[in-house]
Amino acid sequence: MDRGRTRTRTDLNPHTAVPNEQDRRREWEHFDAQIEQDGSFDPFTDAGWRRFAGAFSKLVSPPPRPRLLDIGCGTGSSRRIYAPWNPVYFGLDLSARALVKASVDSRGVEMAEAASRSLEMAEAASRSLEMPEAASRSLATPSWLRGDATALPFAENSLDVVAFSSVLHHLPDSFEHALAEAFRVLKPRGVVLAYDPNLRHPAMALFRHPKSPLYDPRGVSPNERPLWPSDLRRRFAAVGFMAIRQRILAGVPFRAVAPDGLNRALAAYNVADRLLALSGLGHLIGPFVLTCGWKR
Repeated sequence: MDRGRTRTRTDLNPHTAVPNEQDRRREWEHFDAQIEQDGSFDPFTDAGWRRFAGAFSKLVSPPPRPRLLDIGCGTGSSRRIYAPWNPVYFGLDLSARALVKASVDSRGVEMAEAASRSLEMAEAASRSLEMPEAASRSLATPSWLRGDATALPFAENSLDVVAFSSVLHHLPDSFEHALAEAFRVLKPRGVVLAYDPNLRHPAMALFRHPKSPLYDPRGVSPNERPLWPSDLRRRFAAVGFMAIRQRILAGVPFRAVAPDGLNRALAAYNVADRLLALSGLGHLIGPFVLTCGWKR
């Protein structure tokens, strides 16, 4: 089955845009610059990552030692969410600098020299997102790959889990194409999962949506915006995923946010978010929406 047939069969909306090269470049240049400035990209505390891991473990029971693709792996922090499943792990991201950081952190500082050479190669290849076939066949754990969510460097029916780690809201007008690619590469009964900022949450709506009068673009990547849970569910179903489940999640403490001015209120926000989770209202208007679905 080629990609064209997959998209015809899953009945993608012909008016749904595919991210162009300029959109992709703006995204990876934003995160490359952030890594260069801050040295990493790790927005949540350890407790926050554990909160995501626990929530997904309740939603999903993958097979033993699953082959898992983490799209939007960044510097590797999101790997902690999926570690309890002991996966054969592939991390994929647009940002060359983030992947070098992930490689150094996962292999140790003795690999810094080799990582530096990898950065030179990655930056030289930044004009193209094509991934060598050998890389897609790698079984190393972890394996770090540079690529695009809408053109995955994997064969069809080759993965057990595809995870979109805070990615789909960076593709608000085109994430059906990314979901279609996830559908293509998943094995039958494979699972796709995603977490994204929830537009129902007041802070996400006020500070992270471009149409809000309080929106501040500083520190925000060019294309991102929070998403409606109902829109996520509808588009997962449109691609062909079955048994779709969602959970609205609160009680995820941030380590840092952008712009920097918001960090002054971060401690108060984390306390309020914890209280929201304890009150039970977090299941209605929590800041994150988790979505998963299965390929028949």
